[in-house]
Amino acid sequence: MRAISMLLGRLACHLALSAWVMGLARLSQELPAWGVVEPMNARTTIELPTEEDGLSGL
Repeated sequence: MRAISMLLGRLACHLALSAWVMGLARLSQELPAWGVVEPMNARTTIELPTEEDGLSGL
């Protein structure tokens, strides 16, 4: 009986932890849509100097 109780306790803990992780993953996907954070796969563009800037000799 005690082994069954321990097994059920571990199962409940595992399910609670899994639900928390899944909720966290879903929240992290929705935050960029709210404008809170930028998506992790967002790329930043770097503009290189052009001849119009007068920096063609670099």
